[in-house]
Amino acid sequence: MENKNSFRLTLRALLLIGTAVAFLLPGCQTGALKDQIKMLSEKQIFLAVERDSLQRLLDAKTHELDSLNKDYNTLSTNFKTVITKNKSLQSGYYSRGVQLKKLTQENAEMRNSLVYQIVKNDSLQNELKYLQEKIAAIDKAMADEQMNSTALAQTVKQQEEKIITDSIAVATKPEPPVFVKESGFISITEIGGGFGLGDVSTDYSKSLVSFTTIAALRVNDHFLTGFGTGVHAYNGGNFIPLYIDMRYTFKQAKFTPFITADGGVLFNLKDFNSSGLFINPAFGLEKKLTERISLHLSTGILVKEPPDWLKASFINFKGGLSFRGK
Repeated sequence: MENKNSFRLTLRALLLIGTAVAFLLPGCQTGALKDQIKMLSEKQIFLAVERDSLQRLLDAKTHELDSLNKDYNTLSTNFKTVITKNKSLQSGYYSRGVQLKKLTQENAEMRNSLVYQIVKNDSLQNELKYLQEKIAAIDKAMADEQMNSTALAQTVKQQEEKIITDSIAVATKPEPPVFVKESGFISITEIGGGFGLGDVSTDYSKSLVSFTTIAALRVNDHFLTGFGTGVHAYNGGNFIPLYIDMRYTFKQAKFTPFITADGGVLFNLKDFNSSGLFINPAFGLEKKLTERISLHLSTGILVKEPPDWLKASFINFKGGLSFRGK
């Protein structure tokens, strides 16, 4: 770049000198020409000096320009770095802004919560004060009740002592004898049925339907005995039973168990000679319905001999009601 600038300056100087010589040569004399050549030489020297000065100035400016370019490049790099930092700072500033906004919101919420807690605390303090006043009133009432309880306890103690004294007097007072009525008349009416056991191919051995009534006398709370009669309908004909009923009742309960032992004669009204004997032990339960009426359910084994003294056995079931006299 420096050589190009020097060549341009030299070319310009030669052109100026050539132009001056072209204009001055025809009309100049020898002396005047020498003077002009001298002047031109001096001027050339001056121009050369000026050229060198300009060259030095150009070199200085070129050096300055290079320095400026270097500074520009450095500044450009620094500017890019600053821009990057600025972007980072802007991002951080935005993030800090978001955080600041969030913190501001949280601060507002905490302030509202604090205000609510203060109001609630005031309310709790008022309620605590009310409860303390109420507790004081309750304590006073309890103290009054304690005084009343003490007086009442003394009164109760006196009453208890009086009751104990009266109880002792009543306990030591002779009582008249109490008579418990254990006996009494009882009527028991039952309907039953049964089916034969063993060989049931003959008459009077396959099935049984019975209707009986018993007039009994209760000896005590456990034993009763009486006479019974009714109708026994077998698959071969009907018989009239006449028998003795004896039963034992166990301890009274919701369903009181009992056992019976019935035994007697079976009369055949159509053929009296076909009459015979039977026994009917059974086990049952009694349910008291009223003071005078009870329900009876029982099952047992009935064994009979007629007709023609052919023995037949039945398992039978009976249910009925008993009526107690006054």
